[in-house]
Amino acid sequence: WRAARVLLLSYRKHCLGSLGISFKDAVVAVLMLIRHKLSGGSRPSTALPVFGNIAIKVHKGHKIFDLDSLTVTKAFGTDVPRAEATVQTRACRQASNVSAAPRFIAADSEHLWYTEEFIPGIHGTETAISTSGGFMEYYADVEGCLLDLIDAGPLKTVDVVPHIEEITASQLFDEWDKTSKAQAAAHEVRHYQVQLERWLLANLAVDRLQLVLTHGDFALVNVIVAGNTFRVIDWEGIRYGNVYGDCCNFVFVEKYYDRARTDVSSEMTEMMQRYGQAVLKRFPDLRDSVEVPQEFAMRLYYLERLKLLLERDVSANLISVIRKSIRMFRNFDVAAGFPALDEE
Repeated sequence: WRAARVLLLSYRKHCLGSLGISFKDAVVAVLMLIRHKLSGGSRPSTALPVFGNIAIKVHKGHKIFDLDSLTVTKAFGTDVPRAEATVQTRACRQASNVSAAPRFIAADSEHLWYTEEFIPGIHGTETAISTSGGFMEYYADVEGCLLDLIDAGPLKTVDVVPHIEEITASQLFDEWDKTSKAQAAAHEVRHYQVQLERWLLANLAVDRLQLVLTHGDFALVNVIVAGNTFRVIDWEGIRYGNVYGDCCNFVFVEKYYDRARTDVSSEMTEMMQRYGQAVLKRFPDLRDSVEVPQEFAMRLYYLERLKLLLERDVSANLISVIRKSIRMFRNFDVAAGFPALDEE
């Protein structure tokens, strides 16, 4: 029953496939629960000081849910470099300063795991607002969350040219030479990435840019709603980025998964304009970064999104995701009336 509760509690979605749980994972979870009961309720031996009701395989580790204490523990895989685990742990600890983020509870001294608050509720993509295509009705909550996130850390000022070159680094493709299919995809993706880089460098809106803390994958897929409460999960990828990155991503992902049923281009423009005004009101020192042209901000977001995807392990699914993302970026440009990159 508890295993079923986890699968129905909407931490991700209401189906095994999108949760990333295999049938084997579900069976193991049930057997673990039976063992727990047969042992008189004593906790089974484990390397973790927290033992949950079910463990779900996630990117580079597992998430272990404990419904009794309403906590979730991220346990990193043995192949994850300690430095990377440390960065993710630090990110989640920092994000807990945002009211919409889970409360950070504990981590071990070696950063092999960390524990945070489990957020019960309805998955954002399953709410009536989202399923009707009205995801922009969440705008006020989105704005409040992202403004709090800017406040959670210091600003980072960078020279624009080296920053663009850094997020377009060719080293991101070092693992793409394993198969001919991956090599062909790498050529296509690298070509588009270089086009973006050349356009941004030729149309520099500012010489220096103030970067802010961003979620990295801010979207309804990472939102939990309970009544009037709007919470955001999965902060492991928190990073510095352009001030419009998260609100662009919020719109992009809904269009990517065909959940948006309206003119998303106009909604992207509306969200960026409204958010920019809110940022200036609360953080006037960000004026130069906020007042860049929309085309520059969006194409900088495209590069940031590609870098996030390219940092993951190469797989057939990743190649498909990146190729579809590039098609979506081009569609956004057309809808917004921007000339195609290869026409400029």
